[in-house]
Parts: sequence; C-alpha cells; structure tokens
Amino acid sequence: MHITLVSYYKAKGTILIISVRFESKYMGSGKSEIIDITHGGVSGKVAIFIQKNNPSFYEKNILPSISLVQDFIIKPLVKKEIEKKLDEENYPIFEVIEIETINRCNGDCAFCPVNKKVDSRPFKLMERELFISIINQLSNLNFSGKLNLYSNNEPLLDERIIEFAEIARLNLPDGHIHLFTNGTLLTVEMFQKLIPNLDFLLIDNYHDNDTLNDPVQDIFDFIKEKQEFHKKVKIRLIRKNAIRTTRGGQAPNKSKISNLTSPCISPFNTFIVRPDGKISLCTRDALGTYTLGDLTKQSIVEIWNGKEFWTIRNKILQGRNKLNLCKDCDAFAYVPHNILSLFHVLRDK
Repeated sequence: MHITLVSYYKAKGTILIISVRFESKYMGSGKSEIIDITHGGVSGKVAIFIQKNNPSFYEKNILPSISLVQDFIIKPLVKKEIEKKLDEENYPIFEVIEIETINRCNGDCAFCPVNKKVDSRPFKLMERELFISIINQLSNLNFSGKLNLYSNNEPLLDERIIEFAEIARLNLPDGHIHLFTNGTLLTVEMFQKLIPNLDFLLIDNYHDNDTLNDPVQDIFDFIKEKQEFHKKVKIRLIRKNAIRTTRGGQAPNKSKISNLTSPCISPFNTFIVRPDGKISLCTRDALGTYTLGDLTKQSIVEIWNGKEFWTIRNKILQGRNKLNLCKDCDAFAYVPHNILSLFHVLRDK
C-alpha cells in the first residue's frame, strides 16, 4: 500500500511544504499523520536503490535530469513572484527570517558542509541582548511572517532555546514560529516546554534505514495518540548519506553541478541572521561566505533596504552565475505546492 499526500501552509505568501510518502508499515496509531518519508513509494525506493548501489550514476545522470525539469517549470513562476515584489510602491519586508543562535551541529550527515566532522566556523553563541533586540525590531514591524529559530545548526545545543521561543511568541503574536531539529537532544519534557510557543516543529530523523532514533521514538510515542500535535509536529526521515543539493557547491558528498537558469527568490524574501549578528546571503550560505549587514551596528530595515542586499538582488536577476555561491547552487527556494509532486519523489529534499 502506498499513499502520497502533499499539504501546505501559507502565511503572507510563504509556503511551507510537507510532502508525506509512506507505505503500509507506517500506517496506524497516528503515524500516517506524523511521519514524513521523503523517499517513500516505488519511485522513491528505486531512487534509493540507485543511490546506494551506483551513487556516481545517480549524481551524474538522475539528479541533473530532475534539476533541468524543475528549472524549466519554476523559472517563469519565480520571475513572476519577484516582479510582484518589485512592483510594490514600498519594497516589502522579508517573509522569512532565520535566527541561528549557536553555530554548531551535533550531526555528521554526509551532505552537510557544517557537520561536526568538517565545520570550519569559529564557535559563536548569540548574545541574549542581540536576540531580544531582533525580536523587538520584528515586533515594531508587526512581523507576521515565518520566524525560524534555526539555520545551519542544531538549535537544541543552545540551552536558552526554550526561553527564546517563549520570548518570540510573547512579542510576535501574529508571527509563525518554526523550529527544525535532528531530535537527538529532544526529550519529552523539553518538547512539552517548547511546543506551546511553536507553530511548527520539524524533527529531521537522520538514519540510513527507515528507523526512528531513540529520542525521536520517545517523542513519537508521546504524541501519536494526541491529535492536537499531528498538524503541528512532523518527523521527517532522511538518510544520513543521501545525495541532496550542492549547498551552493559546498556539500561534501556532491560534486556534479546542475547549472540553473531560474533566478533565486531568497534575497527577495529571506533574512538569515548568524550568531554574531551578521547577515548571510541565504540559508545555503552555511559558512557565511557573504555578509550583507551587521545587526550589532545596523537595524533590520537598514540592512534589508541597504546597498548590499540590492546589489545581490540585481546580480541574481542577471543570472546565478554572477555570484560564486549561486552559480554552483542547484537548490530551489521557491517551489509552488501544486507542482511539487511532479518531481519530488526521486530527489531527497
């Protein structure tokens, strides 16, 4: 038995896509509503088989073909979205902000340029005063978009994350607060403290078999019969050795680059904050290659409307090859929900 569901959540034009594919062993006891298997189904199983047995063929032939199809379909849609923003009298504030309060991860996923084995970033923990300043500025802007309390990190390594989620919830009543975690540090007690202040919690369960890690299993057992959590919490199964996107050419396990012709919407709708207050190009700029501003010296609005951001936006409109990180990136920051299912089954997202 195989079922494919694609659901979406939309807030101020921001679409959060949860693609759910599962087979009969995941049915029952609420698991069908909680578990997200990005490589389920017959086509997904074939893709996994090829990845495991002939990764070179998969990377050089399968993934580029999928990227070309995606690029062809998405290009006019992205251009239209960008044009809508540029046509507004006052350029709108970002729809998504990511705040990385600690720049470390405890995972060792093969596709990640900042996994614990290869991370070259100097350690940094965000000052509490800086976090509060960011939240206060968002409050003054009546921010109602998506606030991600994570970026290229494991957010639960920051022992203040529960407090920070509470502060964000109190000051941003109309905001949509999200947290992604690998779940290895998540306990049921911590979950119960976190979840009231989150609109969405995604647990990425990294395992090369469709098996829940022990802490994630504990969370699943706790919520499986509690319907109030089923739309608010998702557990996504991802293989630790999956071949995914290039992460701007920085993924350790992927060398084949698919050169995309579609512009990227990230600099037009996303604001990425590093622990030191500096602003990165996008979420795929894991190492902070680009710095578009500094919140210890500038305001959010000054940076968003500043020269650095507009320089990047203008270059992106000319083509991804105008920026070193972007020319090697095969990620799509914008994928309309109604066409996602056309090409989501073969590629781990």
